[in-house]
Amino acid sequence: MQTFTTNKTDLQERLAALAKVVEKRNHVPVLSGVLLAAEAGTLALTGTDMDLALTAKVAGRGNLAPVLAPLDKLAACVKALPAGAEIELALHKTSALTLRAGKTLYTLKPPGAVDGFPVQAVSGDESEKWDPWFATEPKALVDAISYTRFAVSTGETRYYLNGIHLHNGKDGKTVRAVATDGH
Repeated sequence: MQTFTTNKTDLQERLAALAKVVEKRNHVPVLSGVLLAAEAGTLALTGTDMDLALTAKVAGRGNLAPVLAPLDKLAACVKALPAGAEIELALHKTSALTLRAGKTLYTLKPPGAVDGFPVQAVSGDESEKWDPWFATEPKALVDAISYTRFAVSTGETRYYLNGIHLHNGKDGKTVRAVATDGH
């Protein structure tokens, strides 16, 4: 049995942030869950709605193999625990996740298999070179957005065109902004 221990305050903060991304009721059960995995004293919590993914990290002690937990139930269990509680997360052979704080014990069943959770990753040799972070002057970012925002689609039928794609250049100093309305 693998365990990870952290405090209630930090875990509750991260779960609240993930709740803004993960939908409670979803026609794909794994999308209502959060993926938990811990190693080297850091718990990574990942949630997605297939348009946006968020990973939040919490410091603690222990290791935990990847497990899927229903976000709404996990957040409710953590919220119900007393303030300042030390929470022990434990993964059992049945893929059930237990939360223990003092005499309180919750058991959560996963909403699906871990391998069914969509992981957004870069494949091939590019994965070692790809860096999603970039640094730029605020004025340059504002200019890039203002020069491209006219092209952003406002239609509701193709919602995936409602945004601006920001991409860092190969030199690491330039930022490219791309938008389209599909015409």
